[in-house]
Amino acid sequence: MARRRKKKKLLTKRDWIFEIITAIALIVTLSLTVSYWHEASKITSANNIADQPDVYDFGGRITLLILSILSIIGYAGFTIVNFYPRIFNFSTEATSAAAASLYQLATRIIRITKLIIVGVFLFLVWFQYSNVPKTDQSSSNLLFMIVMIGILVVIIGNIVIGIFKMGTKSR
Repeated sequence: MARRRKKKKLLTKRDWIFEIITAIALIVTLSLTVSYWHEASKITSANNIADQPDVYDFGGRITLLILSILSIIGYAGFTIVNFYPRIFNFSTEATSAAAASLYQLATRIIRITKLIIVGVFLFLVWFQYSNVPKTDQSSSNLLFMIVMIGILVVIIGNIVIGIFKMGTKSR
């Protein structure tokens, strides 16, 4: 297989949106970990059928730390892979005209996957904290659900827009 040329990457507005949302999700994950660190001893990882914490509780600081580290590793790994699109393995040899489109599609898929992974770890950190007994956490849970639904709407909206744009190009 012939060695592929290094392509100059041009980020579209949609790509910048994905990168910014992913960076914000990572920052929120790390800030939640830091801000909940003092309450980590109250975090339970499992409850029994009566919704009481189990005796053998393995939650707490180590769970928050592991989730945050995995989020950083996922973010860094996908960012590094995205810097080297010329090593992507396409099933057929791409022509010069199609290569740019294939590279852009592949890097966008990586950005979406990175956003989903960081979002999942954000949700897991938030879920760990939501297990802390509180008197009133309904407003914070509502805000978190609005943010998560907003992220999903942005992802799904961009995918749908991309599908419709691809359909109009082929006509």
